[in-house]
Amino acid sequence: MKAILKYTDCLHDGKRVSSVLYENNIQILRIRPGKSIYPQVTIHINDYDELNMLIQKLNDACLYGVEVVKVNTINYSVIVIEYLLLFLCFFMLFEILCFVR
Repeated sequence: MKAILKYTDCLHDGKRVSSVLYENNIQILRIRPGKSIYPQVTIHINDYDELNMLIQKLNDACLYGVEVVKVNTINYSVIVIEYLLLFLCFFMLFEILCFVR
């Protein structure tokens, strides 16, 4: 799942966020520098428990804290595979019905 985190880029909090993410082997998908002092980081994380532990570590390391902006739990690759399997089932059923006639 993907999560978007927001932090305050003041007093080296950006370096602290990066170091905590690196220490925990978290994959950074995108860094969006904000127009203000609040940049956003999109990360890939396995589950909510790991996200909660990561937020706790980030808040302990940073002076101003880190917030979760959005969590996207939809895995589109699984949905695409399910639709392909469904299409194949209908196609095979259609072939069987045409062969019987």
